[in-house]
Amino acid sequence: ITLSDIQDNVNVLIVCSTWGDGEQPDNAIDLYDSVEGSDDGSMAGVGFAVLALGDTAFDLFCEAGIQWDNILQQKGGNRINERIDCDVDYEAQATEWRKQALEKVKETLVTTDAEVVQLPVGHGQLIEATVSYLQQTQEKESNPQFLARTDNPT
Repeated sequence: ITLSDIQDNVNVLIVCSTWGDGEQPDNAIDLYDSVEGSDDGSMAGVGFAVLALGDTAFDLFCEAGIQWDNILQQKGGNRINERIDCDVDYEAQATEWRKQALEKVKETLVTTDAEVVQLPVGHGQLIEATVSYLQQTQEKESNPQFLARTDNPT
């Protein structure tokens, strides 16, 4: 996923674990750096929601997710659901957040002919990739929504 992939979409849901001393996971570093280095207002028109994963045993609990939430807002993104910070026992909280976030995504869609589809993820990974398909019309082109998965697979 690239910076332009995010900019070209109406909504993005970020699920991000924290590694080391409050660091982005390896597979998120380049994308995060691209967003951070982008122009002010580069996320204008992009709705976002962040689920942060961490462990309260560490000082910088959920820091990487907090950084995503902050940078997307600073760059002009529109928060569509509140960030949630999840400890190691995250399943119930994450399930509720996912339901709320998907409802918010549905509310932002420009047509009632939209469908939200949950795609399965591998063993040990959190949140399903979310893709919304808008019915193509002469006035509106399809506009897929996606989840930027930034958690390291286990």
